[in-house]
Amino acid sequence: MTRRSPPPKATADRTYPLVGYFRVPGDGTAGAGIDPHNWLQRNLGTGRYELYAAGRLSRDVMAIYFRRVADLVAFAEAHPTLELADDVGNRITSAADL
Repeated sequence: MTRRSPPPKATADRTYPLVGYFRVPGDGTAGAGIDPHNWLQRNLGTGRYELYAAGRLSRDVMAIYFRRVADLVAFAEAHPTLELADDVGNRITSAADL
């Protein structure tokens, strides 16, 4: 019997201790001048993050998995126009907001 490997997002749910849910701007990240993939790769590198659509919350939300709080804060501070997907409209502007 062959075994199927779990979907990558399910593995990220178990592997990464932190996840930030951010609302995607109405015109998309590219339309808003934001490139989260490039920023994450350039500043954190492979193995320190994963980025997926957060389908269980909304089609317009991205889930970014982090290994360290400092990485989550650095991403949020670099992208102050991204709202947290908490239905309150909050933004993280510094570590004090966590």
